[in-house]
Amino acid sequence: MPSHQARAMYSARGGRRVVLLQTRRLAWSTKTDDDHQQEHNPLQCGGMKIALAQLQAVSDWEENCDRIVDTIATAAADGAELVVFPEAMMRNFAAGKLADHAQPIDGPFASRIRQAAAAANITAVVGMFTPAPTRREAGEAASGDNDADRPRVYNVALVTGPDVHEMYRKIYRYDAHGFTESATVAAGSTPLSFSVGGVTVGVAICYDLRFPELFVHLAQQQGCQIIVVPASFSDGPGKVDQYRLLHQARALDSTCVLVGCDQPRPGGKQALGQADGPTGVGHSLVVAPDGRILAELGADETVDIVDVPVESVATLRESLPVLQLQRAPFVPPVGQG
Repeated sequence: MPSHQARAMYSARGGRRVVLLQTRRLAWSTKTDDDHQQEHNPLQCGGMKIALAQLQAVSDWEENCDRIVDTIATAAADGAELVVFPEAMMRNFAAGKLADHAQPIDGPFASRIRQAAAAANITAVVGMFTPAPTRREAGEAASGDNDADRPRVYNVALVTGPDVHEMYRKIYRYDAHGFTESATVAAGSTPLSFSVGGVTVGVAICYDLRFPELFVHLAQQQGCQIIVVPASFSDGPGKVDQYRLLHQARALDSTCVLVGCDQPRPGGKQALGQADGPTGVGHSLVVAPDGRILAELGADETVDIVDVPVESVATLRESLPVLQLQRAPFVPPVGQG
């Protein structure tokens, strides 16, 4: 087994097989699928231990929830203060109609995760789907009756733990490369930040990465030092490079630490670069506020803990005060949440 892969363990839960992944601690290195490792010097050490839970969601939300709950407990036991899961961890995008399985954040999926995070004294960020109004109910323009009454969901990052239980509704929907997320997903409009151990953390989801004004707003207006980005990135030629570069660019725009957690690539490393739907490319990563990659995973499923240099944010902002010079305020697009 390559050294970067987590050791898989198995347990039975209610007749379902649950894969448990042993966490691994990364210390300022970039690791790729060929086991190449490049050492990095941190800007300034001192900060927060964050677990990157690069897990593959399946169609059964209960099985996904079992794995999330187990991963939360393991990450907390290994010293993580925050654990970030990918987008769509409730049910992957290839599993059919999302609206048939959406749940509110006081439903069984989110409630189990809330209880697990509170019990472990850790904050978790988890991708899920909540019910949303139809276009007709929201008073939005539609192309016909079918479009007006089509069931929709919000694409949500659940943020839950001992002192928080909130959700961020994805603002920018993936209407690109032949996909039309806006057909079945309603837009959010409200940026979200929360606190972990006195550190302010912002949230974005996947396609939000292509809109720098959201990240500048989170840093400038909400005081974020870290921004986490759950994703289920679509694959194709050059898409891993884009995924990596977008995190580096947003880190530079906001002078924040960027923490991206993507679903692993179905089919593994050998499938990378082939055009495929938004089901993940892996390569979850942590980027310093000066754009340097501090840690990067490979294409396969794994859970890793990274020591994130929060103090490097203040250090960099003293010498690169882009937020002080930024003038245009962020104006969220019109949405329902």
